[in-house]
Amino acid sequence: YLSWKNAQNPELKPLVLNGRLVLARLTCRSIHVRLRELAALDVDLNYLSYSGLIGITPLEWLTFINQQTFASHAYVQLATYCDDEGRPDLKRKVLVALQKRLTAELPRRSRERVTRTLWSWTVEYGYSPARAILWLILCTLLCAGILMVNGHFAVRAVLPLHNAPGAIQARDAVTLA
Repeated sequence: YLSWKNAQNPELKPLVLNGRLVLARLTCRSIHVRLRELAALDVDLNYLSYSGLIGITPLEWLTFINQQTFASHAYVQLATYCDDEGRPDLKRKVLVALQKRLTAELPRRSRERVTRTLWSWTVEYGYSPARAILWLILCTLLCAGILMVNGHFAVRAVLPLHNAPGAIQARDAVTLA
């Protein structure tokens, strides 16, 4: 149970200000919480620091963080916790969720939002290098295919063609691509 002591009234009171549970700038050893207890609350998680989660899984905590007012430190703290627990897969999910949230917070038609969305689709904000390799292979094959089908006008002066006029060999198409 989270509480604070008031100097005028020494009895324990919940940490709620203006209908909001305030955990901002709080440092604790572990958080003992059940998701259903926090589901209806608006919680300020800005700069909440902890070294353990009890009663809630990191994925449930991530879901909860996604539903709250944006606080980037909450994502960074969860990623640090996942890293300390030896869960690099969860750390990656948390950092991707942070990037998606940052993108969602940008104005709808802004240039940066469009750029970040493309970055998400292509390499998942840099957290999926395999996607970059797949995109490179896909673009190379696409260019090679275009050159094989209709590339005779572009390569006439560059490569000596060994086939009939207007045709390009697959090897030459891949080389050009």
